[in-house]
Amino acid sequence: MVTSYNTGGGQFQDNEISACTNYGIYLNGAGGIYTGNKISACGHGISTTNGSAGSIRNNVITGCTDYGIYANDANSDFINNTIIECDSIGIYTENGADGDYINNIIAFNPVGFERQGSYPTVVYYNNMYNDSLDFIGFPAYFGQPAFTNFNGDSCDIGYNIT
Repeated sequence: MVTSYNTGGGQFQDNEISACTNYGIYLNGAGGIYTGNKISACGHGISTTNGSAGSIRNNVITGCTDYGIYANDANSDFINNTIIECDSIGIYTENGADGDYINNIIAFNPVGFERQGSYPTVVYYNNMYNDSLDFIGFPAYFGQPAFTNFNGDSCDIGYNIT
């Protein structure tokens, strides 16, 4: 079992990371593919900083004491991740963190998704479930029902379910 990983790129797949005090996966100016990892009981589940451009997909992040995903000045894509029961925020972005946030399940967090500064380019098809607050720092239409999707669920303009 891995307890923390500071990466310069490459591929990091199908690992179990738990009980680390800082980061489960930390990308500092790195790229690469990070998929199928299970991260639990860390400070931050996944952190991307300083121009990181990774592909973060199909990871399960639970019980982190701070953020599930933290993106600061990064252009990483977060797709099909599950972020559950973090003590602070499911996904937090700041300082021009761009990238795609698509089809993530964000549940049972005090805040589902918070941003400071400009918001990410794409925030679509996410399922926000039982977070105390779903979106902070986004335009008012985020989280507000605008459509009914093909499954009959109410969703906002980005097809996010809240």
